[in-house]
Amino acid sequence: MQRAGLQNELFFTFSVSSLDTEKGPKPCADHNCESSKRLSKAKNLIERFFNQQVEVLGRRAEPLPEIYYIEGTLQMVWINRCFPGYGMNTLKHPKCPECCVICSPGSYNPRDGTHCLQCNSSLVYGAKACL
Repeated sequence: MQRAGLQNELFFTFSVSSLDTEKGPKPCADHNCESSKRLSKAKNLIERFFNQQVEVLGRRAEPLPEIYYIEGTLQMVWINRCFPGYGMNTLKHPKCPECCVICSPGSYNPRDGTHCLQCNSSLVYGAKACL
C-alpha cells in the first residue's frame, strides 16, 4: 500500500535457457538460430501476460489488488550467458552473433560467461579449462 506518497517496486527475474539441455548443448548451425527464437518467444509471452493483466484490471469495478502492473513500466534487460565450453563470437559467426557456439581450440569458457577466453594450451573444441 502507498503511505505518505511512497510507492514500492517489485523486481522479477525470469530465466530462459537458450540451449535445449535435454538434447545436450549444441551450437547454432545457421542464421535461423534456435536460441534467439526461444528468447524472443519468452520475451513476447512475458510482455503479453502483463499487457493482458492491464486489460483485465481495467474492466474491474472493484479496487485494484495490492500488487498490480502499471502499464508502460515493464523493462526487459537481456543478459546473455553460454554454457561452459561455449561462447559468442560475432567475427566467426556473423549470421548469428547472439548464438552460443562451441569454443575453438586455443580458447575456453570455464563458467557461464559470454565469450571464449584465449588459451594457447587448449587443443580441443569446447574446452572448459585452460590446461
